[in-house]
Order: sequence, then structure tokens, then C-alpha cells
Amino acid sequence: MKWLRENLARAGAALLSGILLSYVSPPVGYDWLHWFSFVPVFLAIAHGGEAASTPEGARAERRSAFRLGYLCGASGVFTLFFWLAETIDLFSNIPLAAAAIVVLLFALVWGLPYGLLMMAIPLLRRRFGHGWMLLFPALWVAEEMLWPSLFPYYQGVGQYRNGWTWQLASLFGAYGLSYLIIASNAAIASVIAAVAGKGRAGWMPALARGPWLEAGAVAAMLAGMLGFGAWRQGAVEVKLAAAPTIRAAILQQKITMVERMAEKKSSTAFRSWVEITRPVLGQDIDLVVWPEGAVPYNPAEERVAKVLK
Repeated sequence: MKWLRENLARAGAALLSGILLSYVSPPVGYDWLHWFSFVPVFLAIAHGGEAASTPEGARAERRSAFRLGYLCGASGVFTLFFWLAETIDLFSNIPLAAAAIVVLLFALVWGLPYGLLMMAIPLLRRRFGHGWMLLFPALWVAEEMLWPSLFPYYQGVGQYRNGWTWQLASLFGAYGLSYLIIASNAAIASVIAAVAGKGRAGWMPALARGPWLEAGAVAAMLAGMLGFGAWRQGAVEVKLAAAPTIRAAILQQKITMVERMAEKKSSTAFRSWVEITRPVLGQDIDLVVWPEGAVPYNPAEERVAKVLK
């Protein structure tokens, strides 16, 4: 593909941003990385904007932005949801290689929103200059709210382990965090581009000045988020300290799902959970928690209820 050969570095940046999605999300959970993980693809889209001084150049720029966004999205969805291939391999007779192809097809479809969103960046930059870093995140949030999805993934959900940032979800939901994550990436990319001499092209007067005002607005929103998060985190901890407590026992076995599925009788696993629970019953425990799938029957059935009692 000619475009790919001519834009290997930009395509690599887009792939990097996509692959980083699997690192900002569980189980890795480097949530701090999310605040600048999209910077490579944003810089890749901004690079070469000088060629868009003609209508044909502008169309080429939008096509390029779509391709870069699509690479970012498809690679991100594939790595982020590769657990589907492992699940298919585990719970069916489909081999892992074939399951990976299924996930790849899934990624090729659900990577489209990323391409369509990124295609809007050149348009917003041309029309609103550096204001794109405040408008594009809103467009992203609108896509998260409206685009149908088999497995909904909002950028903001990756912050659930960070108390100071996650508190914002109590006001605006995960969408509010999605907005700030994309705005942070856009602001950092704009500042880097300005310092490096990009984004100051004479054919785009709106970008002739630096991005400092808009980047400052994003920084102020991020500071407000952290300030609110620190305050609310402390307030929540005070209420938790005064709240009534219970004693809970969370049980787990040293056995893999493959070993569990190899058992011929589902009742075997069920009765094993009953047996390891018996020693706990005399320890003043209010709640016993078993893992998902521990009870393969309806617990309301009389024969099952007798065992559970």
C-alpha cells in the first residue's frame, strides 16, 4: 500500500497509541498513561498539515487522518479485547488462532469510530484553530454516548483505580473523564507541535498563535478535577470510617478454569465450595463470597437450599 509505505512513522505512532489502550486498562491498569497515550496519533495527524493548503490537499489530509485513526482504533480494540479469543478458545472447540481471527474481524469493524473521529481533527483545526482541543473531546464523548457497541468501552472507565480522578465520575459519569482524557492528550500534542514548529503554518491563521490559552484551560480543568477528587476522597473516607461494618470471607481455590471444566460432574465443584466454607462458619462471619459460577444450580431449589443451609 503506497500510503502506508510513505507514512510508516505516522502509522507506527497510530499503532502505538492503539496498543497503549491495553496498558491503561485492566489487568495492567497504568491509568496515568492514559493522559498522554493518544499524543502519538494526534501528532501523526498534525504532521504534514502544510500540504492541505489546497482543496485536494485538505481531502488528502482528512483521508490520512481517517487511516491513522482507524489503525489506532483497530489495533487498540484488538489488543484490548484479545481476552475474547482466549475465552472462545477456553469455552469452545475453536482453536486460539481461529478465535484470534474472529477478534481481528471484530476489531476491524469497531475500529471505524476511531477513524471517523480522527477525520474530524483537520476540519476542527482549520475552522477553530487550537480550539480543536476543547471541541474534539466533546465529539468523542458524543460518539461514546451514541455509537452502538457490543462491549461498551469508555475512555474514562480506566480511571476507576485512581481515587482522585475517579471522583469526577460522581458528577459527570465516565463521560466526564473521557472528555478530560482526550482534552489532555490534545493539549499535550498541540504544545509539542507548537514547540517543534508544527501547527504554525501561515496558510492556517487560526494556528499562527500558540496553543497556550486553550492548553491553559485544559490544565485548569485537570487541576480542578484533582482538587475536587482530593477533597471528595477525604470526605468519602471520613464517611466510610463512621459507617457500620461487616465481616466477610472471600473464598478462592487453587484450581484453574481448565481443571474445573475437566470435572465430569458440576456437583463436584459445588460440593467442594460447601466443604471449604464449613471451617469459616464458626468465625463470626456475616457474609461468605464465592466466585462466579460456583453454584451451577438455582439456589432457590429445595435440594440446593438444603445444602447451602
